[in-house]
Amino acid sequence: MVSSVANPYYPPPRHIVSPPPPLQYKFAMPATRSRRYSPLPWLVVVVGVALQAMFLQSVLGDRALASQWFSTHTWSEVVGGLGGVVDAESGVVRRDVGYLVLFGGLSSVSGVLILIGSLVTRRRTGRSIGTEATGWAVRGWSWWWLPGAWELIRVVGVLTGLEWFQELSIRTVSLVEATALAGWLSAWLVTTWPVDANPLESSSSPCRRTWLLALGAVGVYCVCAIAINWARYNNLLIPHGDSAMYEEHLWNVWHGKGFRSYLDDGRLFLGEHPQVVHLLLSPLHWLWPSHQVLELCESVGLAAGALAIL
Repeated sequence: MVSSVANPYYPPPRHIVSPPPPLQYKFAMPATRSRRYSPLPWLVVVVGVALQAMFLQSVLGDRALASQWFSTHTWSEVVGGLGGVVDAESGVVRRDVGYLVLFGGLSSVSGVLILIGSLVTRRRTGRSIGTEATGWAVRGWSWWWLPGAWELIRVVGVLTGLEWFQELSIRTVSLVEATALAGWLSAWLVTTWPVDANPLESSSSPCRRTWLLALGAVGVYCVCAIAINWARYNNLLIPHGDSAMYEEHLWNVWHGKGFRSYLDDGRLFLGEHPQVVHLLLSPLHWLWPSHQVLELCESVGLAAGALAIL
């Protein structure tokens, strides 16, 4: 038995008093995770705007490139509105459009579009404006880097002196810009109006809003395409002689001269192509005997094909 003298804490106490709790402050702020904001989205926007401005400056300062977009008169007016000078008669560039003018204009437009697009997307997704803005900045403005890549390839062609390389850059200038703008816009659309993951398994038919959006897109395309094609026709910029040959087929059929074109030595067209579908436009061409009716029907028919995927 252990002596109580040897162990001063014997017998053990009956009640053990716990230490007081740590002092709590009434107004103490809870610990929160610090947020880290990445500058990457805005870097993508700045670089994209810079490359797009460089691309537009090259196009507006070169007659061969600008002719893919504008007539000489329209080109002169556009350049003049941006501070440059182009002789409308000879097509000589007297003063180039300033790079800072294009960069500043594109920067302002980008800022307004990011704000408006983020507000619209936020109402549908419920996420914050900052989240939507940074998301579209990365996904959308990265498409604006594509014209910069085209410009780099064009410079390589000029330095190497390869004529076919330079000709390729001229022929693809419209395609590059159209692809960049289409990708930029689609990056916002797929976020604002997401598509079903398995659209083929969905048995529901498109709603009224879907049809209205599709018809609106078809209408916008028709207006733009018809205006561009008619402008090319009025400025003698129809790219291929077959366009005139098809119109002559319609005129000759209505006037009893047969399904032939004298641009093709007067031979019957069926001897070259088993194609008669454009004869269905004969009644319209009889009411409006102009090549513009062919361009109108072509644009409307091409746009209507988008409705087949609904």
